[in-house]
Amino acid sequence: MVPESPQPQPFPARAEAGAPDAFPRLVELLSAGPGVVRSQGLKGSARGYALSRLHRAVGAPLVCVAADEASAEHLAADLSFFLGGRGAPERPNVVLMPADEVLPFDEVSPDAATVSERLGALFHLSRATPFAALVLSRRMLMRRVLRPQLMGELASRIAAGEEHPRDALALRLVRMGYQSSPLVEDPGTFSVRGDLIDVFSPLYDRPLRVELFGDTVESIRLFDPETQRTVGSVKHADLAPARELLVNEDTLPRAEAALRAAAERTNTPTSKLRERIDQLREQRTAFGLEGLLPGFFEGGLGTVFDYLAALPRAPVFYVDDPMGQDRAESELRAEIDRSHEDAVRRGDFTLPPEAHFLSGKELAKALDGRPVMEGGGLSLTTGAGQAPLAFPFGGTQDLREAILSHHGEEGALTPLVERLQHWHELGVAAAVACGTAGQVDRLKRLLLDRGLSIRVHQEAVEEPAKLFELNVHAHLFTGEISQGFVDRGGGFAVLADEEIFGVRSRRKVRQRKVDAAFSQAFRELKEGDLIVHTDFGIGRYRGLIKMDVRGVTGDFLVLEYAGRDKIYLPVHRMKLVQKFTGGDPDHVALDKLGGTSWEKTKKRIKENLLQMAAELLRIYAARRAHPGTAFSAPDRYYRQFEADFEFEETPDQEKAIAQVLEDMQKPEPMDRLVCGDVGYGKTEVAMRAAFKAVLDRKQVAVLVPTTVLAQQHYLTFKKRFGGYPVNVEVVSRLRKAADSREVFKRAKEGKVDVLIGTHKLLGGEVGFKDLGLLVVDEEQRFGVKQKEQIKRLRTQVDVLTLTATPIPRTLHMSMSGVRDMSIIATPPEDRRAIRTFVMKFDPPVIKEAIEREVARGGQVFFVHNRVESIASMERTLKELVPNVAMGVAHGQMGEGQLEKVMLAFTDKKYQVLLCTSIIESGIDISSANTMIVNRADTF
Repeated sequence: MVPESPQPQPFPARAEAGAPDAFPRLVELLSAGPGVVRSQGLKGSARGYALSRLHRAVGAPLVCVAADEASAEHLAADLSFFLGGRGAPERPNVVLMPADEVLPFDEVSPDAATVSERLGALFHLSRATPFAALVLSRRMLMRRVLRPQLMGELASRIAAGEEHPRDALALRLVRMGYQSSPLVEDPGTFSVRGDLIDVFSPLYDRPLRVELFGDTVESIRLFDPETQRTVGSVKHADLAPARELLVNEDTLPRAEAALRAAAERTNTPTSKLRERIDQLREQRTAFGLEGLLPGFFEGGLGTVFDYLAALPRAPVFYVDDPMGQDRAESELRAEIDRSHEDAVRRGDFTLPPEAHFLSGKELAKALDGRPVMEGGGLSLTTGAGQAPLAFPFGGTQDLREAILSHHGEEGALTPLVERLQHWHELGVAAAVACGTAGQVDRLKRLLLDRGLSIRVHQEAVEEPAKLFELNVHAHLFTGEISQGFVDRGGGFAVLADEEIFGVRSRRKVRQRKVDAAFSQAFRELKEGDLIVHTDFGIGRYRGLIKMDVRGVTGDFLVLEYAGRDKIYLPVHRMKLVQKFTGGDPDHVALDKLGGTSWEKTKKRIKENLLQMAAELLRIYAARRAHPGTAFSAPDRYYRQFEADFEFEETPDQEKAIAQVLEDMQKPEPMDRLVCGDVGYGKTEVAMRAAFKAVLDRKQVAVLVPTTVLAQQHYLTFKKRFGGYPVNVEVVSRLRKAADSREVFKRAKEGKVDVLIGTHKLLGGEVGFKDLGLLVVDEEQRFGVKQKEQIKRLRTQVDVLTLTATPIPRTLHMSMSGVRDMSIIATPPEDRRAIRTFVMKFDPPVIKEAIEREVARGGQVFFVHNRVESIASMERTLKELVPNVAMGVAHGQMGEGQLEKVMLAFTDKKYQVLLCTSIIESGIDISSANTMIVNRADTF
């Protein structure tokens, strides 16, 4: 029986606003001059709300310091929700300045995206761009940065109508750290093609295309790096430095001097020093020299405070969680000392910590004499003799608990609807922050279905007084906040959609177009590759040249055929060419221009297509002869389940879900292949289909190749269907035979809605009362016998196949239309690019990599592909990291033992898995973000 939701507590709203308002006193104290003002009652997005009011009252910019990077991101999101946009090129309101995860003394270079975002923030500060709040962590506040004078010298603005000679502009970009590239796709790159200069400035979300007429800038356009098509234009564009390790004619002499001085301090071999200097001179790259960054510039590095000193108005500081910051600073200084000692021991080129970070005294002096507000967490500061200012903010945890307890019978929204109705009666303005516009639409639809009045807003939240004028139950905004709050004095309540639907992992996805033929082909094609021309057949790509044809200069692809004959193809006709992928390039004969081999090949392909068409007719005839179930269209219960998804769907994922639902609503059985990499969201597509089938009182079978994968799917389905009346079961070798027989019996009686298992599901003893959907995960791992049984099912029930690596025949049938296929090619944007380092076996580096991953709560794969010596490697690793739990997995272990180890690693009982290549089983372990491959040359 579902418990009743708690009755909303009496809420006085604005009627009881007689309670002392802390804001006038706060503004008075901070406007009086230097001093520390403590506050209490501010947590979650209430901080952002209070700080937005403070900024509007005092008119000065805010410098908000958080304890760590995650807290800084949450605080920046809260401020953005109440102040509007973050990091826009023209006039950012909230600027987030991130710190590197690694230290300058580590052997790993910092993430390029983080460096770009930090340089963008410094650019805005150097230009004294009006902003409401700068948000950064304690780590970032301690870190030294490029001096404002250097930023001012390097940064520049170009505008339409101005003179900027092409070569001079290109040299300027090189001096600012931009790298020349054939195609501009990543921040910090540029390309020169005739009178066009493409450049990706860290200040913009998209690259810029500068078109010159002679030496004059004719136009500046923004373009999509995937399609290379224009998406907008600007009158002027700002260019910030692309990287901090700048190697140019000014910095090169100092860099060499810093290298020699560092080599003397650490007794580095002369050969290593000479090799580094040659790299700097010839390649102009300083990769791995972050430890020497201060030595690249005269006077070393500056600080964030140097930038703040140049602002038109002195800022007000907000220090969040003071005790947490003290703890973070203490831990960071210990980490700095340890990392620097390791670097010196290795003989790395580095400068001492004080060249990279502010000392405790320097930081205290820089903060002294400023108006400071403390909030969040605990504080031992006595302040200016004042008692902490108390803000009348309450939390919304009770509503979240009511939603969780009510999830099932009427759905999660019943307590929310009751609360919104109650607040409306009391005159409380209620706002809901939704992570995306799609989530706004979902919540609007769900609340309108329940008879509530809704107003959707496009702009940021302004003064709540304006919301009171609109007599609606809820105001929906697109934005993210860390946690909701209730302002008991002001009659204002704010909720996060996560408090309604559960915690969501934000995945803001930039649309990737599968049909971006030009950029994709250009990116993948290398000189010497085999190509296929639609008219002339197989040839070899010999590069790109510039030619004059009838007085017009253009770029041409050089294609070589048998007998050294050549074709020059204009780049605008690249659609006629694609990369050859049909076999071993070393054993493929080139076609002869004017010969008959290509015509014979096309004739043979046509005959194969006719055979495939016959197979297609046979399959479709069988499906017509055995009509399946036409499932109903999605209803409010499905929409509720959809809204509960903890991630934001990628465009490809949304398309795949829509295609599956469309197939399920047809009378003929579905046979769709969903192809996508691990972690791209294939399982959610299957769970949406399964939920739709269960809603229509049909059963679902999920077929997987391994017991470990079956158990992982079982846990995933149980969690996703939690709170809904869906019975999920699993059969595997990990369960007793008697338990499996009981599950099979209940499945035949229709008491199991979703049954997950290995090939046992295809056995004769298994039966379903009313099977409507079969989900096959990783079809390529099943044998011939199992595939024949799956084929028979395709003409009877809906079949959904999931795979990351489809077998050639399956892929061929899908691409040719025999089977329907959905491709999920869009990765989550928060999935960072894989960073690969090739180096000799170095125990200290391995120790540091494992400890760094474990320290942030992650797990590590250590691949050692030799069973005979894996025990020796286990002893070595245990000596390196004795306090880390470790498991061992390889193919010569007993099957039951292997599965137990893999399940234990999945359940995070082990932090390191020492294993062979057996881990390529398709298991998705999101916390395993580091992989160390021993003897990678043997793979």
